[in-house]
Amino acid sequence: MPDIGSDRAALARLKPANAAVTQERPDGGRCVRLLTNSGDRRRPVEEQQILAAWHQVFLTPFDTSPEFVGDGVGTLIAEASEPEHLIVRTGCATGPVRVSLVARTTSPQAGLESVGEEPGPWEAREEVSLPITRPLFWSSPDPGPDLPREPAFIPQVPGPHRVRVSSRGRNRAFDEAILEPVEDYLVQVWPELAMRGPEVLRSDQAPF
Repeated sequence: MPDIGSDRAALARLKPANAAVTQERPDGGRCVRLLTNSGDRRRPVEEQQILAAWHQVFLTPFDTSPEFVGDGVGTLIAEASEPEHLIVRTGCATGPVRVSLVARTTSPQAGLESVGEEPGPWEAREEVSLPITRPLFWSSPDPGPDLPREPAFIPQVPGPHRVRVSSRGRNRAFDEAILEPVEDYLVQVWPELAMRGPEVLRSDQAPF
């Protein structure tokens, strides 16, 4: 049986920060450290492009490929064969999409995500719980040679995590093969003491 007291103590050691810094990377990209909500810690937020395929991008442990086993409770997060795998369903059939990930210590507060909301509101938003014990990496069914080499998320407290996926633009080029990105995805991850069921917070009525 898990030691809940130890889990609480571990969560408490993740301290908040109050800085917002933009850094230039050697490859010309930008790594942006954003000011988080109260009770959160500083986390790197980096916008990257991932090549979607078969309407999917993945967030998984290294060198693994999740299996799509069915629709989730909505159209944004699909059900994967392995509990530690996240499958995000894209509007385009294939092509680049923009993704960002925010590592948090607490759940986001509605209406306080103005930095991550630019340049427009999120059209779809769903949540799911994952038992994350290893670093997670961006991937897809046909990732190509340019996948990020660094993990997108490293759990500070291995165990149950809540994952919120927000998206916009999925209906702009639905079921098309695209060359330039028209879709944006924000993934927010934070530790929790127990697993919870999936939830649809907002729908964009994508015609899956």
